[in-house]
Parts: sequence; C-alpha cells; structure tokens
Amino acid sequence: MAPVHENLDHLTAALGITLAEQLDIAFKTNEPSMMREFFNWQTTRLLSHGYSTEDIQSYFADLRDSVIRDMQGELRKKALAFFDRALKTTKSEILPTATEFLDNKLAKEYTNFLLNGNRQEALNLILSAVEKGMPVQEIYLSVFQTSLYEIGRLWQINEISIAQEHFFTAATQMIMSQLYPFIFSVERNGHKMVAASVDSNMHDIGIRMIVDFFEMNGWDTYYLGANTPHQAILEAVQSYSPDLVAISATISRQVPQVAQAIVKIKSLPGRKKIRVIVGGAPFNAAPQLWKQINADGFAASADGAVELANQLMQKTGK
Repeated sequence: MAPVHENLDHLTAALGITLAEQLDIAFKTNEPSMMREFFNWQTTRLLSHGYSTEDIQSYFADLRDSVIRDMQGELRKKALAFFDRALKTTKSEILPTATEFLDNKLAKEYTNFLLNGNRQEALNLILSAVEKGMPVQEIYLSVFQTSLYEIGRLWQINEISIAQEHFFTAATQMIMSQLYPFIFSVERNGHKMVAASVDSNMHDIGIRMIVDFFEMNGWDTYYLGANTPHQAILEAVQSYSPDLVAISATISRQVPQVAQAIVKIKSLPGRKKIRVIVGGAPFNAAPQLWKQINADGFAASADGAVELANQLMQKTGK
C-alpha cells in the first residue's frame, strides 16, 4: 500500500478545498469546528482506503506542520489551538449509515434502483407511493434527502464511483420534477422568496429541494440555480421584491461569497426588511456561522427552512 502522504493531492481534490484554505476560513469566521469537519471527512476517506489510525494521525501531524511552518507569534499560537481542538474531537471511525436510512424500506428500495441504473423503476416507485397517499413532503424528506445522504456517504468511503453519485443526483432531480403538479397546486400565502446556490457552487439539489418545500407551503419562489453571480441575485431581488432570500454553499471556501452577497442584498435601497437565510455543509459543521456573516438564520433541512422563514415573517409583521 502506498504511504498515506501520497494521497494528499487526491483527497484534497475530492474534498474541493485545501487544509490551508479551510484554516483561513476558520480564522476569518472564528469557527474552529470547521477544522474538525475537515479532519472527519479526511479520516473517513483514509480509513475506507485501508489506512490505520496511526497512519492518519501521522498524516495529520505532517499537514499541520506544513501549514504552520512559516507562521509566527500569535498567528502560530492561534493556528495550533485550532488544530489541537479539531484533532481532539475528530472521529476515528468510518462514517456509518444513518439510522434514518437503515430503518427506511422505501428509501433503500429507491436507492437500490438508482444504483443499478433503473431510473424508471425508481420513478414508478415514487409515483406509486404518492398514489397511495404518501405526502410529497414526506417523500422529499424520508426518501430523497435520506437517500442522498447515504449516496454521499458511499462515495466518501469509496463504495460507489463519482459517476454513480452524479447519476443518482441527476435522476433524483428528474424524479422530483415529475412531482411538480402536486407541488404547485397549493394555495398561495402571499410571500415570495428568491433562492440560489452562490457563485462557484455547482451543487444545487439541496437548495432545489428547499425551494420546492416553500412552494408546497404556499410561497411564490424564484429559483436562480447553481453558480449564481451576486449581480444575478441582486437583479432578482430588485425585480421580484421578495420577502426572503435563501443562499446555499457546499464548501467553506464559498462562505465569503455568501457573506458578500448578504452585504450587497442588505445594502440595496428600500430592501431593509428582506430576510436572508443560509444553508449547506459549512453551516451544518458550524451552526453559529450564520451569525458571523450577518445572515438572519440557518436551517439544516427543507422543512426547517420553511419553519424558520415563517418565524422571520411573523417578526417582521408579514
């Protein structure tokens, strides 16, 4: 087996952000927990490739030393504190399958169909569940969301290929679109939202699910898609006059982009009552991060986002 250190470039590319970048974001947001999530992710990847805990600890020590080598004084002291805090709480085990998936027959059947390339069978399974009375909201949460978490885990531990992960995501988006007649039939409540994945974020299924949940709760939504420039978000706010803007980030490198978008949205003339909520992996890892970037709230799930939005509307008298 190749030395663990030789996997640095490969694993960094898979995660999409380097350790130095992760540390920089942790510094800027004062969130050491973001470092822990980086190490947890790397640990799972390395353990799944057969490396021992001792190998991984040595690897992390060398990573730490390479990053802080040229630091001095208080900066070095702070970096070491962030590293030590993160490494002490890093889990030394492969991420297990969530109980929500293990106990969910429909989600497991849906996942098996798509992992075997059987998109039509997966669609038929979902349409049958709807016809039998299963609420669309429940399908989104207990089938789509639960299975996507499991697919992400399987890719992380190298049990499925990136091609399978992409197919699964694309197929789920297609199947979601088949449920739109049920989603858009809900009576409107008078509220409007604009939603987007921030510039450089190419992942959009999470924010797409959130938008659909808002539609199912009577909101008029304007979804801008993945990799949305700040200017496009600002133009949408000016055009549609929403009550709420939802912005998604996938990796911590995108957090400054989210912060900049929030500043620009809240500086628009006459838009002080607009509320901005955020979501995505960096905010899941650091639940107080949204406060650091002046958002109005954070939600880890689609139903949680709707609940948060309704609370914000009540506070603003809308």
